[in-house]
Amino acid sequence: MRLRTKFVVAGIAGGIVVAYLLFSGEAAGIRMIVAMAGLALTGYLVSGAYLSMTGAARKVIEGGQRIASGDLTARVALQSQDEFREIGEAFNAVAQTLSGVIRRVQDSAGQLENASVSLTETTRRISESAQVESEMAASVV
Repeated sequence: MRLRTKFVVAGIAGGIVVAYLLFSGEAAGIRMIVAMAGLALTGYLVSGAYLSMTGAARKVIEGGQRIASGDLTARVALQSQDEFREIGEAFNAVAQTLSGVIRRVQDSAGQLENASVSLTETTRRISESAQVESEMAASVV
């Protein structure tokens, strides 16, 4: 159930209780019982929505903290059918993209290191050849 729907249902339940209390011709005792039951129902619905939100938010926060600490495999699994599921899916997509970017950077760094080693070896060979040629030229004179 979407978050907006959860709060609308809680509001409707509260509104029904208030309307009953205002327009009911029942005895005061029955109105008090209905008021208490309505308030309990409204409290239950609001509490459920609150717990749903805080539980989902906690999972997203924990996933973010894991990624911030270097765990690029961190993903969040939200079973709800509300906006937090969408947030979780977006979080997972960002984590996947970030992981791919880091992997490409690491691959590029490895290729750069290999090229650097190769360039160093080529430079060493050129230097040795120049040394040999210089010695040969000196011996001819």
